[in-house]
Amino acid sequence: MAIKNKNKAFKLINKQLAIVISAAVFCTPVIAATPKAPSNFYQRAETGYKIALIQDLKRYQQSDDALERYAAYQAQGWLTFANYEQSQNHKAAAAHAFNKTQKLFDLLNQNKTATLDQVPFLPNSQPLVRPDLWATLNALKQSGAIDIAPREMALSEVALLWSQDNQRYPNLIGAQLRMTDRWLEQAREAFVNDHESNDNVRLEELINTYFKQYSISSDNKN
Repeated sequence: MAIKNKNKAFKLINKQLAIVISAAVFCTPVIAATPKAPSNFYQRAETGYKIALIQDLKRYQQSDDALERYAAYQAQGWLTFANYEQSQNHKAAAAHAFNKTQKLFDLLNQNKTATLDQVPFLPNSQPLVRPDLWATLNALKQSGAIDIAPREMALSEVALLWSQDNQRYPNLIGAQLRMTDRWLEQAREAFVNDHESNDNVRLEELINTYFKQYSISSDNKN
């Protein structure tokens, strides 16, 4: 009976997608948040599910396929933000972040990471929090940097999206933007080391082109 009840609890958690994070996240954290010790059976079941999810993501992060690693690290990033939002009692934001984690994990489980959108994009919310970082991210993405630095591309994209949606907290997003800058610099360095000089020149030109476009767009929104 205890096993049946436990399995039922796990299924309920997975179905609702409103779970929030209270387990520690591995690897490089986007934001660190200390989880509270589970106080009842439901919370223990939540924690058990999330720990299992973390282990599965870790397995995908060691895949030979760059796109699988990219999706797995994106899921990790959103999982960590869900953890942070829960620690701040932001239930809707935590559920939203975990929903993104679950969708990415489902794509990995169903072997559908090829359906991920790998083309440059901009968020709906304007103005852009950092046009220069968006320009670098999208130029690298268009140039195929996901194949070379999937981890850095994934974590920088998630942190940039989260910062974009939380501009009302300038002090909080400052640290995230500095980390994003660092990850993008690592991705750009990996790209440069892997390509010929002509490709690197085209990358810099593309970054500058995007930056001019995004700066004008952001100025018009202000």
